[in-house]
Amino acid sequence: MLSASVALIVAVTLDGCIAGSDGSFDFFRLGDDYRDFIVKHFPETLPAHGLEAFGVGPEGANVRFDTVISGRATYEVGARVGLTDQYPRLRKYVSRGP
Repeated sequence: MLSASVALIVAVTLDGCIAGSDGSFDFFRLGDDYRDFIVKHFPETLPAHGLEAFGVGPEGANVRFDTVISGRATYEVGARVGLTDQYPRLRKYVSRGP
């Protein structure tokens, strides 16, 4: 018998969005304790440009997750600055939009 489990991390604000009404996301600040926890336990959830910055090498690959599901607007934030493979260690699914 096959067995599977689902682990979910959701980034969302109280209004159900991940960004401010103007599209900003600069209010998401990672404190040192939270950042250290993510690097140690969930390194694959760091975007591509954060892996090297936080010292995560290939050994940190897919500790817990294998897939990311992203909203179109969230994906577009990275795509506009050239990050089209934002989570290189994960399978990616991006919504088509509203």
